[in-house]
Amino acid sequence: MSWNPLHQAHSIESVSAAFNFAEPLSDLTWRRVVREGESRATAAGLPSRSQARTGFQVSIAPVGGPAGMVAGPPQLEVDTIRFYRTSAEEDSNRLFPDETLSIGKGAIAYHTKAYTRWEAFAIQLRSLLTEPLGIALETVYLSNLRLEYRDVFKHSSGGPALASTLLRAGSDLLAPHIFSREPLFHSHTGFFEDGPDSDQRLIQVNVDANEIIENNERRRIVAIMTGVQDNFVPDLELERARSSSSAISNFNSMHTRSAEVFRSVISDEIATRVGIIP
Repeated sequence: MSWNPLHQAHSIESVSAAFNFAEPLSDLTWRRVVREGESRATAAGLPSRSQARTGFQVSIAPVGGPAGMVAGPPQLEVDTIRFYRTSAEEDSNRLFPDETLSIGKGAIAYHTKAYTRWEAFAIQLRSLLTEPLGIALETVYLSNLRLEYRDVFKHSSGGPALASTLLRAGSDLLAPHIFSREPLFHSHTGFFEDGPDSDQRLIQVNVDANEIIENNERRRIVAIMTGVQDNFVPDLELERARSSSSAISNFNSMHTRSAEVFRSVISDEIATRVGIIP
């Protein structure tokens, strides 16, 4: 076989699930969510913590006595806290985040590079997020939910790295030009459809071909991003609320749809190799 999946059993490099809010959390609510998230993350084996500063906060300070007031220099505001665990890369022995829970004022996200199967991912998602998300949804609505898979394949040494041996020719989710090109390529497609538990569902497929140097040899690598996003239009008049449990349960159908989309863009040979049954 000319293309090999990233892992022996599957090709998934990473998976992320994001809960995006229709408006930012207040400072008070965000701190409550962070505290609950830290408790859940620690129990789930994510012991490390870091913070990100994005957005600006301008302070007013007196200058030259009581007659003058001037704005101080802009300060970056902390609005995302991350809890994570790390693993060491085999080649470099460097540490990198293997599993991360990010709690921001505009979104909560869970990301892992240690994916094994959907059932284990879904259990971890519920364990980490049911309570913190429930606190957030007391004050804000969901704008959308997003599930994103990144699958990676490496071309074996020798022979041309043809897309036709990896990807499904004729798929309407792939740009036709990639099948007639040997150089690097990029394909980005998407469409909207009805969602079973949302107002609208967005389907996206990105395919990128790049090159890496491995054992002093140039190798072709192809990454396939499959995104499923459920969008919501909050109806404030009806005060339609969504519980954290029901929001998390949406990801089951999103996972099923993502697997269908991924299956539709890879060849039958590759689908068999990564254990996807038609």
